[in-house]
Parts: sequence; structure tokens; C-alpha cells
Amino acid sequence: MISEMGLSGDVDMIRNLSVGELRKLYGRSRFLLNTSGFEGLGITTLEAQMCGTPVLYFESAVMPSEVMVAAIPCRDEIDMVDKASELLADGERMAKVIEFGIEYSTRFGKDYSEKLKKIYLKNVGRAYKTP
Repeated sequence: MISEMGLSGDVDMIRNLSVGELRKLYGRSRFLLNTSGFEGLGITTLEAQMCGTPVLYFESAVMPSEVMVAAIPCRDEIDMVDKASELLADGERMAKVIEFGIEYSTRFGKDYSEKLKKIYLKNVGRAYKTP
């Protein structure tokens, strides 16, 4: 699809990163724009926030609300771009979003994947609600 759209020179498909490489990628990123319609555990959200990367996501996506507390909900792609642009233009607000993301995500601790599994199992059979 990337090739068909003529974007091969603009898009890199990244796979099989080590933990260190993943941390560097998150650390270099201005945002994690999560366009997924479903995130079973939301690990990428917490990982990005632990590295100081703000997360924007679609409010209609099925994701554990416990994980999305410090993420920014967006109605659609246009709203996502608008909210990212607003954050880039307002350094003070961006700093607050980053600080809250780090503070909130680190509450899950080093065993966050186990905690997320418990959240997931608690929510099986009902749709996740976003805040």
C-alpha cells in the first residue's frame, strides 16, 4: 500500500527492535499517533509515555481506559493533526502532557505487562471505555 501511494521514500517500516532501540525511537519521536482501532493491552501507549512521548489516539478505539488516562483522545485524523499542532505550538502545555504521561505511566512499574494482563482479563467480554 505504501508503494502504491508513492510513499516508499517517506515511510520506514521498522521491525524487531531491541528494548534499547525502541527506547531511542520513542525518545526521538515528538508523538505516538496511535491510529489503531483496537489495542488489547495498550503497552505501546505506556512505553511511549515512559520515554516522554505524548500519545494521541482515536476516542472510538477499543482500548483499556486505565492505560489511556494520560493520552489525548481525538475524534478523527483531522482532530489528531490539529491537537498535535496545538501541542507543538504551546511548549508549556506540551511539557505538562509529557510530565503527566511519564508520571502516570511509571505508576504501572516494571511489571506493567503483568498489570496490563490483569486489566485486560478484567475487561474481557465488555468493551473498553475511554475517559
